Amino acid sequence: MKPIRTMVTFALACGLQLGMGSTWAQDGLVTGSSGAVTYASGGVGSEQREALAAMRADFNLRLTFATRGSGEMRADVALTITDRKRNPVLSLDAAGPQVYVKLPPGTYWVNAKADEQEQSRSVTIGRNGAAREVYFYWGAKPDQATTQ
Repeated sequence: MKPIRTMVTFALACGLQLGMGSTWAQDGLVTGSSGAVTYASGGVGSEQREALAAMRADFNLRLTFATRGSGEMRADVALTITDRKRNPVLSLDAAGPQVYVKLPPGTYWVNAKADEQEQSRSVTIGRNGAAREVYFYWGAKPDQATTQ
């Protein structure tokens, strides 16, 4: 399975380098890059979830957006990731319900906004390559994100 994942990642990287633009969509899955940061956003429907699952190991930050109580996934989240000095490294207007990001090692702020409720979390990406999972939930009252 790893050779297929590697080929998908290589094809994506080649496509981006050949001028396909900073983002492209295939069956609703949006992928792209912003400087040294690459990302994939989607997860609506089984095809998108399968595509994300195939790329999972290539990303060190995995975000999930959902509604508290119902567990309904959210694909309408404004997402901004900034570095330690609050310089933007990634900004997406309608991200989710899952967003996978490949970031260089460092400390980042993840800001997610839905239903006029904004949540911010600090996330540190280490040099060891271990991935971080962050879950954001929105509901009747603002809630804390869960970080693993």
